[in-house]
Amino acid sequence: MYLAAASFGAEAVTDITVTKVTFEGTEITEGFDAVDMSVPGYYNVTYTATYEDKTAEATFTVVAMADRNSVANGGFEAGNLAGWTVLTENWGIVEGQATGVISANTYWGENLPYNQAGDFHLDGWNTGIGEPDPWEIRSTNFVLSGSGFISVRMGAAAAAVKTLPAAEQFANAKAAADKAASEKAAADKAAANKKAAEEKKRRIEEEAAAIYKRYMDKAMEEVEINDAYLEKRSERKIKEISAKQESALIKLRADYEQNRDKWVDEIVSRVVS
Repeated sequence: MYLAAASFGAEAVTDITVTKVTFEGTEITEGFDAVDMSVPGYYNVTYTATYEDKTAEATFTVVAMADRNSVANGGFEAGNLAGWTVLTENWGIVEGQATGVISANTYWGENLPYNQAGDFHLDGWNTGIGEPDPWEIRSTNFVLSGSGFISVRMGAAAAAVKTLPAAEQFANAKAAADKAASEKAAADKAAANKKAAEEKKRRIEEEAAAIYKRYMDKAMEEVEINDAYLEKRSERKIKEISAKQESALIKLRADYEQNRDKWVDEIVSRVVS
């Protein structure tokens, strides 16, 4: 089981796909449902998160351990903060990974040695936290055995190591889990509210479109009825005018036939006179 999480703003992203698992130079590119992590070591898991048309890739590290007396990634040899929990806000994040772990052996122009024990170490100057500001990280749980002494290699003007009893660790872990659950519930609620608002908006737009269509259909129907009425009215008017003209023409013809001889005699008489 992989514990990968992603979000876009306040919305949780659920479309997450594992694309690669790397262990000590060996790359696994398929069969992610059953990757064997029984061999102790560092397994780098690369996954892709997709939200609508946006895609992002990130990697996290699974620390497989066989010794409960050890701290997971205690020497930061995973090359990152896998196994550690950052307790300070505004810690630097690059490509989904908390910054701070480096492989440099020296610092400043004088090439002063870090004197780290392995290939990597945590450098406070690379955490994104200001130099005068304090910061905290917490290791995984471990069982104290042997002499009861804990060995830590570090260098700083003011640094401290604090061990917490299991009960206090459990309480802190529970508080962190409760906070994460509360934040997830809030994000899920915000996503649900957004989805409900989008659905309501869609329904309103569909109803508005339907109302507009009904209105336009009714308007077009009335226009067609009015056009038909005007067309019929025009036809009647034309017929009335034609009838009047025909009646007048018939009357003129009748008058002419009745008075033709009289009018001709009158015209001849006037011309002769």
